[in-house]
Amino acid sequence: MDDSTLRVSTRSSSSEGLVLAVEGYLDEKGGMALARETHTAHEVEQQRIRIDLGAVFLFNCSGARQLVTLIDELDKLGCEVDLVGVHPPLQRALHFTA
Repeated sequence: MDDSTLRVSTRSSSSEGLVLAVEGYLDEKGGMALARETHTAHEVEQQRIRIDLGAVFLFNCSGARQLVTLIDELDKLGCEVDLVGVHPPLQRALHFTA
């Protein structure tokens, strides 16, 4: 994977719901890809969504805003969203972006 891509792997778990493992660079394009993948998978899955950001090695403000927008959209749809593996720099950006 090159430095400018974001990869999303999905799986379903009876205890965790829909799990999305995110890897790579979370920029605006990556954030839109994550949103697309989440909405596509969510249409056939349960209401609980877990987004694992432990392998996000780089992000920018546009990507953080895309993530916040995605979480807001999922919340309005009645989904329970858990973010896990959020590294401190991204956590701070999400705090300020929200």
